[in-house]
Amino acid sequence: MSGGNNRRKIDTVVFDFDGTLVDTNDAVLESWQYAAREILGCEFPYDKLKATLGEPIMRTVAALFPGQDAGAVVEAYRAFHHEHFEDMIKIFDGVHDMLEALRSDGYKLGVVTNRLRYTTEIGLDQFGLAKYFGAVVTVGEAPKDKPEPEHIWFTLDKLGSSPDRAVLVGDSQNDIIGGHRAGLVSVRVNWAVATDEGFGDKAAEPDFSIDTPAGLLAVIAELNGRA
Repeated sequence: MSGGNNRRKIDTVVFDFDGTLVDTNDAVLESWQYAAREILGCEFPYDKLKATLGEPIMRTVAALFPGQDAGAVVEAYRAFHHEHFEDMIKIFDGVHDMLEALRSDGYKLGVVTNRLRYTTEIGLDQFGLAKYFGAVVTVGEAPKDKPEPEHIWFTLDKLGSSPDRAVLVGDSQNDIIGGHRAGLVSVRVNWAVATDEGFGDKAAEPDFSIDTPAGLLAVIAELNGRA
C-alpha cells in the first residue's frame, strides 16, 4: 500500500442488473417483439433489438417506434414483460459465488439499473440476491438515469462511498459510459449478448473486461494491489 495507507483503494462495487447479474435478455427481446406485433403488425430483426439492450426504455421506443404513441408502446411492452418475466429469466453461472466472496471480504455492493423497481426486485428475490446489496437504485429514482453520472453517484451516496473507491460492472456501452462519466473504474462483462456496436468508441471502452464472474475478483485484487 502506498503512503502507509492500509485501507483498500477499492471498497465498493456497483453492478448493472440486466445482462450482468441476471440474464433477462429473452424477456426483454420477446417483450419488444410483442409490442412490435401489437403496434406495427410485424417483428424486428434480432440484431436490431439486440442493439438496444441496456438503453432506457424511452430511448428504445423512440428508436424502434418513431411516430407511434409512446404510451401505447410502453403499455404493450410491459404487459408482456410483467406476465412472463419470472419464467424467462435466469441467473448467470458464478454470480452467487462472486457476490458471496465480495460480501465476505467486506465490500459495499449496490445495483444501479434502468429497469423498474418492480421487476428488479422480482429478479433479485427470485435468485436470492437482495441480501447482498446495500443499495438498489432503479430507473427514475435519481435526477438522471444511466448513462448520466447522477444515477451512479446517487447509488454511491446510498452506500456511503465515493467514485474514487468504486468499480462499475456492466454489459452495455451505457454502463461503461456512465461509469466513466461518474469517475469509476469500469468493468465490462463478456457473458451477456449486449451488442459490441459502440464499444470501439473511446467513451465506451472499459478499463477491464472479464469473461466470468470470478474474473471480477481478480480485477479488484489487482486494483487494490496498486493502492
